[in-house]
Amino acid sequence: MKLPVLARRESAPRFRFVGPRLAAACMAIALGGGSAALAAVPAAAAPPLSCVVNSTADGGWASGDNCETSTGGQVTLRSAIEALNAAGSGTHNITFNLPNPSVINTASLLSVSTGPLVITGPGARALAVDGAGTHADFETLDGVNLTITGMTIRNGSQEGDGGGIEARGPLTLDHVAVTGNTASGSGGGIDVQAGTMTITNSLVANNQGSNAAGIDLQGDGGSSSMTNVTVANNIDSGGNEAAGIELTGTTLNLNFVTIAANTYTGTPDAAGLGAAGIGAHDGGIVNFHNSLISGNEGKNCRFDVPAADTNDAAGSSTDQGYNLDSADDCGFTEGSPKFDAVKAAANLGTLGNNGGQTDTLGLGAGSRAIDTADPTCGAATDQRGTTRPQGARCDMGAFEVLATVASPSPSPTPALPKAGNEGRGAPGFIAVSLVAFAVLSLLVAARGAVTRRRSRP
Repeated sequence: MKLPVLARRESAPRFRFVGPRLAAACMAIALGGGSAALAAVPAAAAPPLSCVVNSTADGGWASGDNCETSTGGQVTLRSAIEALNAAGSGTHNITFNLPNPSVINTASLLSVSTGPLVITGPGARALAVDGAGTHADFETLDGVNLTITGMTIRNGSQEGDGGGIEARGPLTLDHVAVTGNTASGSGGGIDVQAGTMTITNSLVANNQGSNAAGIDLQGDGGSSSMTNVTVANNIDSGGNEAAGIELTGTTLNLNFVTIAANTYTGTPDAAGLGAAGIGAHDGGIVNFHNSLISGNEGKNCRFDVPAADTNDAAGSSTDQGYNLDSADDCGFTEGSPKFDAVKAAANLGTLGNNGGQTDTLGLGAGSRAIDTADPTCGAATDQRGTTRPQGARCDMGAFEVLATVASPSPSPTPALPKAGNEGRGAPGFIAVSLVAFAVLSLLVAARGAVTRRRSRP
């Protein structure tokens, strides 16, 4: 038997989604734009390019489609930076797959010309970039935004400014140690020109320069910040700027920062300018909060300039409260309403490994910085990552003293049940047994009394 032939039903026409750019182009053609409308549609932006450094060598980029050197599969920090420089604008990233610890010894300056660039290292004790005392470590060109986390930048040297880092655009550092760098000019450790700076959970120490040995911050307005940072043991070899931090024409906000033991080996001018832990001029403003300034040679803070210097203007500071000055140089106010500690003992230890990825200056017993920061605190951890607060309140500066935990008093050892009679030695079992025995005795006595009454004649 033949099956009936069913009429074929025509399917509905199929439509495909047209992207917004193509739709716009078609509309333009319909309106008379013709092929010119298609040409006006911009090309999609290239995706951000990322590189994973897997070699501590210093070879350059091979100009291929990836981040490698001419040695196949090898990606160095230099080849990664050069590849990303060539990639054009867009946020680029560099990460690392290296043994722990590792050192990258560079033969020349690492120059970043395109950004923003984010370099994410494994930790300051896990990776060091070393300039070998012959050249600066990092440089950014005008306006380039650079972020570096988790590494040590050391032994850079520059004839000019910026021994460790010379930035001509925004600079962000987190969990970074900038140590042992030198410059014949400003900023032995870090020099920022016409940009802003954000530094957190970091160390700037043992750098040397003829002006602003630790950090030189030159801005054109704008505002920079430092939180949980130690600036220590930097040596100004003879300029007219502070040994620890010097800023010009910009604002710097300090919160939980320790500036200590920075020294000056030159001859200060008639006003003593240059001998200080932190200084500001040409309208520079420092805002202090929860910070500790102690033991810097000459003055802890310096904001004035010689009267004879007509080409310069003074700087200033704002006391936002809860700061310590081991002298009386920073304009702090003892007691209400600022609750600063002036001419106060910080009792700092030596710079060293107190835990965390960067070295710190510990607080000794009796330090006025302990439990005296702002009651609201405002920082969840210290420079090392230790939780704040440890005591009744947070501590001033970058270091939070660990709370001591009292040993518990010994408690009597409970009696253990006897072997083969589990649980019967426990006090609860004994009490229940006694109650059951008493109830049973009462029941027996009551039954006996009833029996006696029934047996009477």
